[in-house]
Amino acid sequence: MAKYKFGDKVVTPQGKATVEEDQEDGSKDVKVQLQGEDVAHIYNEDDLSLDNDKDFDQ
Repeated sequence: MAKYKFGDKVVTPQGKATVEEDQEDGSKDVKVQLQGEDVAHIYNEDDLSLDNDKDFDQ
């Protein structure tokens, strides 16, 4: 089980996002904010992957 932390850069099925709060122990839900959006979304951790793109914010 991956444990996503606040500020982690991830890739979702809808695009790149930033984790908005630490993932709770025992939960598969991760709260993220997609680039260019003002609201957060909840994704299952299985739908996310860490983004290793150094130009994430550009």
